[in-house]
Formats: sequence, structure tokens, C-alpha cells
Amino acid sequence: MNEDLCCEVQQFLYREARLLDERRFRDWLALFTEDARYWTTGQRPSKVTVYCNFIVYRSRGEAEQDFYVGAREDGLQWVDGALRIARRKLILDQNVLLAKNFSILF
Repeated sequence: MNEDLCCEVQQFLYREARLLDERRFRDWLALFTEDARYWTTGQRPSKVTVYCNFIVYRSRGEAEQDFYVGAREDGLQWVDGALRIARRKLILDQNVLLAKNFSILF
């Protein structure tokens, strides 16, 4: 990946994380192509492929705490001159999720 593309992909991922942190879900959804696929198992995405690792800590009240650890494979594509998420694959390190619910957007 050339340096310009690498920088643009980094900025795209930072922007995505900021939108999720700020709970701007409509703006976050606009990052996806209309035919995007989002899955936790399956084939590897094609086109520009980006890999990242994540640790998500969630606390609720005083007693509930959850950690999600894993990796993501994103397939990005250019749409009207801007990067969009065409595919996303989540690979969770945990075999068993102990959380009461699964309401996290990775």
C-alpha cells in the first residue's frame, strides 16, 4: 500500500472510531456502501483490505463489565471519491461471550 493510500485509510479508520465514540450512528452508517456485507465468519474481503485489532471495554452500572478482544478485516472501496466500507469480518478471541447482551458496534 503506498503512503498516500495508507494515510487516507488511517484517517478513515480514525473518523469511523470517532463517530462511534460520539454515538453518531447515522453518520457511521453513511460510511458503508449500499451493498455492504457485515459478518463474523466467512470469506476474506477483497479490494483494499485493512486489518486491525481491537479491545472494547464496556461497563454498565457498578457490577457489569465486559471485554471484547479480537480483530477486524475490512474491505474498503472508493465510492464517489470517498472510502466506504464494503465488507467487515469480526474475529473474536473469546470462544464464549459472558455478556448478557451483544450491543456493540465494532
